[in-house]
Amino acid sequence: MPDPPEISSELRNNISALYEEPGYLIDHCYATVMSVEGYEKLGLSERKDVYDSLCLVVRRWCSQVLGCDHTLSDEIEQFEAAIRRRVHQGISLVSVLCAFRLGVKELWLAHLGLAEHERALREELLFAISPYLYEYADFMTDLIRRIFIDEQFQHTRWRAEMRRQLFELVFTGGLDEQDFDRIARSLSVDPTLPRVALAIDWELIDASRSSPEDTIERLALNLGGAVNVEAEHVVHGMRHGRLIAWIPCARGDSLIFNQRALLGSIVEFANRTSGVRRVGVGLMNRGPKGWAASADEATSALDVALRSSDATKVLPYADIAIDESIRANRNALRYFEAVLGEILRERDLLKTLECYFDSRQHRKKTAATLGIHPNTLNYRLERIEALLGAELDAPAWITRIFVALNLRNAAAANLGEQIEDQTSGVAK
Repeated sequence: MPDPPEISSELRNNISALYEEPGYLIDHCYATVMSVEGYEKLGLSERKDVYDSLCLVVRRWCSQVLGCDHTLSDEIEQFEAAIRRRVHQGISLVSVLCAFRLGVKELWLAHLGLAEHERALREELLFAISPYLYEYADFMTDLIRRIFIDEQFQHTRWRAEMRRQLFELVFTGGLDEQDFDRIARSLSVDPTLPRVALAIDWELIDASRSSPEDTIERLALNLGGAVNVEAEHVVHGMRHGRLIAWIPCARGDSLIFNQRALLGSIVEFANRTSGVRRVGVGLMNRGPKGWAASADEATSALDVALRSSDATKVLPYADIAIDESIRANRNALRYFEAVLGEILRERDLLKTLECYFDSRQHRKKTAATLGIHPNTLNYRLERIEALLGAELDAPAWITRIFVALNLRNAAAANLGEQIEDQTSGVAK
């Protein structure tokens, strides 16, 4: 800041009086500032903090004009602390700067009020004080911006470290429930809320315009908007090349209700967000182990979705839960692999059975799809029943065959993927 201008003794006395009794001016500034976006939502203690900060700004201005430089260091330090607190109170830089400009305006109006009936004072304010007030406002605006951005940067780094610790806790089990609660709460995340994990396969659309980190934050922001959750409450990070994100669910709602309520929003997010290729959705769960289980489920669903030829972008784990549970049990897997038994040797029968289930057991539609006579279809279905010892109209057998077909198709897809990988490896 440049040196303050020379002012008359009368103006000095008026500004000294304002310095000693700033209450009326500060009340006006406070009423104006509290109308700025973000400030109106502050609690009582935070509003008092804003009021005290206005006192600081007014007294700092007066002491600056009066040439009282001995207070500069303490007051700048207090002012800096106040600006840093605004970051954590959720007020944007735009709102902080707007509030400061409105405060400066009230300060200028207060000076004009002092010289309402004094032409000489008005001219002194116009030619001496107003240029200096402009320089003061410019200096303070730059200072506010630098302090605010620095605190945002420090806060971002701190949140990134907290998220890293939370990931370590969830996926390695290195910390206990108390540590999970502590870290989650430090991120303003309610650790008691159930959450659903998403595993997102994404690509960087334009590397020249955004970094991977920027893209990840954009995806988290878009996801939060789609499910109507603030972005900071979407806990996210990268794991094995996939973006893992946990979104909160309503407390007290059932797993099925939450799944149904969220799925439409997740599908909308996947379809409307550029760069998103596939999304796997885990089951609702809570606590560090629950978060890990939901993330593993989401990743399993994503892996299946990536192998599928289906154009659907979102696959809930609930759709593959039976298959995945069977794969985890070796004896059960052996049984279901054997269910199709003898018909695997007759391609027409296997194709007929697959088409029959794809057509939801509608015989007329199945025959039309296969291009065969309904009597031919009936014959084939009777032969399938005889070979398998099954009843295709019995719910229990419908379930067994449906699961067996899914497992076989998934195994075929895996084999095809392995052959493709080996072929591409040889080509290289």
